[in-house]
Amino acid sequence: MLRRCHGEVEGVETKLGISPAYSELDLDGLTDYSEEQFNKNMALTPSEWQAELESQTELFDSVGSKLPAELESQRKTLIAKFS
Repeated sequence: MLRRCHGEVEGVETKLGISPAYSELDLDGLTDYSEEQFNKNMALTPSEWQAELESQTELFDSVGSKLPAELESQRKTLIAKFS
């Protein structure tokens, strides 16, 4: 993240924001970590995210008016992105 903030790398845009690209990572000591493994780990499965976001409904409802409006706004934005 710091390298991106300093303009040294760009990352890639995802539904969750900017994530690192495989080529931008310092993989010293991870000689067996392939780009294929990285891509599998970084994959965003819409159905899993939809379920995760739906599971937050009960928690958010229980917090009620004490929940910062921005959290619900962000959740609704993510729901729209994964719909």
